[in-house]
Amino acid sequence: MPLEKLNAALIGAIQNSTPEYTNAATVLTDKLNIGREAAYRRLRGEVPFTFGEAGVLSAQMNFSLDRTVGAVDFGNVLFRLSFNDYSKALEDYTGVIDQDTLFYREISSDADAEQAIAGNSFPRMIYMRYEKLTTFKLFKWLYQQGLVGAPAVKYEDMKAPEVLLQSYRDLVHEAQLMPATTLVFDRSCTKRWANAIGAFRNMHLITDESVEVLKGELLQMLDELEEICASGQFRSGRPVSVYISDMDIEATYCYLSARHYRASCIDAFSINSLRSADPHMFEHMKRWIMSLSRFASLISCSGELQRIHFFKRQRTIVAELEREGLEPSPEVFQE
Repeated sequence: MPLEKLNAALIGAIQNSTPEYTNAATVLTDKLNIGREAAYRRLRGEVPFTFGEAGVLSAQMNFSLDRTVGAVDFGNVLFRLSFNDYSKALEDYTGVIDQDTLFYREISSDADAEQAIAGNSFPRMIYMRYEKLTTFKLFKWLYQQGLVGAPAVKYEDMKAPEVLLQSYRDLVHEAQLMPATTLVFDRSCTKRWANAIGAFRNMHLITDESVEVLKGELLQMLDELEEICASGQFRSGRPVSVYISDMDIEATYCYLSARHYRASCIDAFSINSLRSADPHMFEHMKRWIMSLSRFASLISCSGELQRIHFFKRQRTIVAELEREGLEPSPEVFQE
């Protein structure tokens, strides 16, 4: 990703938004609380702006980060939704994970920072702790992109680079350090994993032995999530509120906010997401997630019966992977 192009576009937006009666260096000194020489180094491009600084300037100088970003040809996984090269796709995806980790690291120290996710799939901060599950999701994405294919490549041939695995671990660590987190799931999260694994097994793209390993990690993930719900906090000690929706959730929605930053995103194309720093989009996303939580039951530090019933059903869905068929049996989803 050409970060220098993004930085140059940001410098241009700052200069265009600077009032005529002053200069950009003075504005940066005031709004970022930095020295004058530090401001000039940023304007000359010698020191790149951080994500946090870009968010502060966008909010206070009233220019759109979306438009600034849109002016740059990033060539990365967030904006290019098809690829021709396997190695390039993995490299781009690693870069995206690292950028998100850096972003979390910058805003998690803000006591006002919060994140909320509502969706039909477990979020990255949960499943990325499990190497085989994460590798399967990556393999599934690459297969659907046409970058790997049967019979030449199967799940067992997929070896995620160690640099990518470390990026996963770093992201999970930083995401679970946010001061406040809200998670809203519908009841299909585990079913989606089971259906995908079953489909790839039926296509002979994954062996029964690997399915057993994935089942084991799914159960471990459910154990961890149940532990989080019972305690109301991540293992990092940071609080988290978990809700189970009584309605299906069509997609996965997310917003993050800090004192000087607002962002929202919608998951798309498996591991991709469509992101926006537009303040109106943020407010709409926040209202939508809050409305979904009103049709949900809180199962963290409360709702013990609902919590027990939910996790019992999820474990039954995992057990259904022992069958040869693709879909879990209907009685799994009966109350």
